[in-house]
Amino acid sequence: MYKAITLLFTGLMTAPSSFPYYGSPMDQHGAISMMPEESIVAPSVNLNISILIDLSDRIDPGKYPNPTMEFYQRDTGHIGSIVRAFKHHVAQKRIIQIDDRLSTYIDPLPHEPEIARHLSALRIELNRNTITREVLAQIPIQYAENTAKIYNQAITDNHFIGSDIWRFFKSRVKDYCTRSNAKNIVVILTDGYMYHPRSMASEGGRRMSIGRQTFKELGLNTSDWKTIMERRDFGFFPTGNDLNGTKILLLGLNPNPENPFEEEVLKAYWTQWFTEMGVEESDILIKSSDLPINLNQSIQEFILK
Repeated sequence: MYKAITLLFTGLMTAPSSFPYYGSPMDQHGAISMMPEESIVAPSVNLNISILIDLSDRIDPGKYPNPTMEFYQRDTGHIGSIVRAFKHHVAQKRIIQIDDRLSTYIDPLPHEPEIARHLSALRIELNRNTITREVLAQIPIQYAENTAKIYNQAITDNHFIGSDIWRFFKSRVKDYCTRSNAKNIVVILTDGYMYHPRSMASEGGRRMSIGRQTFKELGLNTSDWKTIMERRDFGFFPTGNDLNGTKILLLGLNPNPENPFEEEVLKAYWTQWFTEMGVEESDILIKSSDLPINLNQSIQEFILK
């Protein structure tokens, strides 16, 4: 299975993007010549992209099979789009301007030291002293190999550690994912259900966790769900953090098909939570589970615009 994941991911990483570029040699002005036909973001802007992977049983092809494309394969495809956007942006910049980062996180950290090593390899920090054509060319390969190993180990071991997304945003997101001199983008790969045993508190209508039966229990499975949600102040428990200026990209929403309003309610919960942390609604993009080829352009435009 590892070989299959790696081959799929590498192909997605190297597939043509919506922003064509030409070659990769340094030009005479000290920039890496992979210039797109149309620049979308100012080359002087520093990108700081953080990917948080929900390593729960949502990626288990045995429990949640999908004949079109398994959910872990969709994840790796989306990561491929993110890596291409990052590489594309760096390639536009003069060497002296480069100060860009791409990181991947799992929370809580698994006990397996192998996964910790793979995560370390997914911390990319580029600057004028470290960038070369070879380093830039290696990033998609490095991401493909190490991300494939993480997913492969979780699936083959049948050990899904889950993701404490609430606590990550409460305790770690400011330190891990924000820089004062950069365009900060946090990407979350999840099915939209926030659950972890260490974050189960609730107060009034606010909760740290929601599951596939939560909205039915709360009566949010009817057409007037929005009125009920507002009247009873339903939502995620606030973190108290200020993420103003940060962009949030959530990919992989997989609503319970038993509730025809589930997708809308999930998006409302997440949007409310992010805006309560100071994120502008225009800086939030939430996409339901889809094939990577269908979301590639939306992902790259969100990152590069």
